[in-house]
Amino acid sequence: MATPAKIGQRAASREHNPTGQTSRAFERGNRATGLKTKRAPLTILVVDDHPLLLKLVVEMLKSAHFTVLAANGPKEALEIETNFRGAIDLLLSDIMMPGMNGPDLAGLLSTHRPKMRVILMSAYTDGDIFGLNKGWHFIQKPFDTASLVSRVKRVLKSRTLTGSSTISSTRTSDVELPFNI
Repeated sequence: MATPAKIGQRAASREHNPTGQTSRAFERGNRATGLKTKRAPLTILVVDDHPLLLKLVVEMLKSAHFTVLAANGPKEALEIETNFRGAIDLLLSDIMMPGMNGPDLAGLLSTHRPKMRVILMSAYTDGDIFGLNKGWHFIQKPFDTASLVSRVKRVLKSRTLTGSSTISSTRTSDVELPFNI
């Protein structure tokens, strides 16, 4: 029989564990990503206006046990950010999108979520200039799963938050994908 103390303990554990997973499941998920945390797997908001690429990137990140929110463009990303009650640890956004570019989206979302880290992605080689002096990171398309996951882990482990004055980039242009990005 559940006593009031046990009910309260379960409610408190759900508060820190919104997915309802056991602590062991959290630990397994966090070990898989290589990040030490006592909360739900880290959440990444992925934004791209190309549905096939969006699906591919989401699957890459899910394979590394991240919680992934997918947005088909900036408008959808703003809606997700507004309605999502949990933490968004990382924004991974394409730079060139109709309606609003990735840097503008990152700037807007960062005002609501200042602890959120940002990685901008682009097939253009000069994409890393968009994050100067904002603490944002850059990864060049195309990339493979290992390159993306490695980059995401490095950024999430870094102490650099949005608004600081460093930028770093990763270029993986020698990786081939089955389609052009």
